[in-house]
Amino acid sequence: MEAKAQLTLTLKDEPLSGIIHSSTAADVWDKLNHRYEGKGQNTVAYLIKEIFHATLSDKMPMEPQLNDMRHKAYILKTLGEPISDSVVAHAMLLSLPDSYLTLRTILNSSPATIAGSFLSTDTVITQVLTEEKNAKLGNSQVAFIAHGKGKGKLSHKPNSDGDKKKGLKCNYCKKKGHIKPEC
Repeated sequence: MEAKAQLTLTLKDEPLSGIIHSSTAADVWDKLNHRYEGKGQNTVAYLIKEIFHATLSDKMPMEPQLNDMRHKAYILKTLGEPISDSVVAHAMLLSLPDSYLTLRTILNSSPATIAGSFLSTDTVITQVLTEEKNAKLGNSQVAFIAHGKGKGKLSHKPNSDGDKKKGLKCNYCKKKGHIKPEC
């Protein structure tokens, strides 16, 4: 009776109406399990749809969104419908927002992936979280790649002030390009 009381006292009105006529705690538990556990094909189909039609948002932190996808794959496994870790990893990559397009391309075309090694959810999550942190700091991989292509050399666009200063020589340090007050 005490267990039944604990179960019924913790329920909201909707689930409570489904078990109100139960006489034992075991009966309450069985009815709740049957109603909410979701072992049927509808649940399996829903979880598969959620994994493969997910669209992640960069307006929210990425970690809980990615963990939610991994958790849905785990639930499918416990329901007897496992999806390989590599397939879930690719679903994660496909669900990333456009701001992660470069990372998606890099992970899909990495030598290990091309050579037949499987991409893992752990790898995807680690790389996405690193990219998210770097993007917040202004050091995203896109910036590193763009900088790397120039091999560290910045293109110089001459401007009129710079051109005028080329002919100047500092009276203090004797170097060209500036004058003593700017030294």
